[in-house]
Amino acid sequence: MNNSQARRRRRATARAVRIGMRLGLLVFTACLTVRICKIGLETLESRTGAPGGEVFILPLIILLVWTGWTARKEYTDLKKGADDKHDFRRSDRIPYGSQRGSM
Repeated sequence: MNNSQARRRRRATARAVRIGMRLGLLVFTACLTVRICKIGLETLESRTGAPGGEVFILPLIILLVWTGWTARKEYTDLKKGADDKHDFRRSDRIPYGSQRGSM
């Protein structure tokens, strides 16, 4: 009984650490994104002529958010399909090694 309780505590601690790291990374990324936007705006305001590459900072951030959203969806689909990883072995078309000689 003691072993199972310790195992549960380890799992809970590992899960809490994982969630904390993800939240920390989210906050860190948000701070860096705001800082990059501020630098881009300062550079845009200091120019006397036409804007340069700093105009593309905001569309780049939007593109990165969309890419992350898409990657997360693909990851969850892949993780959900991990149970079906070996379904090809259940197929009638691909025989097991012992069945190859009987065909």
